[in-house]
Amino acid sequence: MNGIGGNTIEEAKSNMTMNEFQQWCVYRNTYGPIDGTSKLCEYIKHLTFVTIKIAGDKKIGIEDLELFNQKDESEKEVATTADIVNFFKNL
Repeated sequence: MNGIGGNTIEEAKSNMTMNEFQQWCVYRNTYGPIDGTSKLCEYIKHLTFVTIKIAGDKKIGIEDLELFNQKDESEKEVATTADIVNFFKNL
């Protein structure tokens, strides 16, 4: 939680009520993180997404650019040799 409510998870749990935590979650979902680095990463992600879309890639979604996007093992795609060759041909 980026130091909100304490420097550790245990401090945050002891210093914040569940109501305060829920209010913080609503705030963060509305306005984004307080941390400047996280906001910069978000701006870069959106700029990259728009650039890729302008370049013509119609398959990519904004969620594909998430830094910590956790996928189930069944959702992970493995690149084939043909995929890699096509990637380098299109550069």
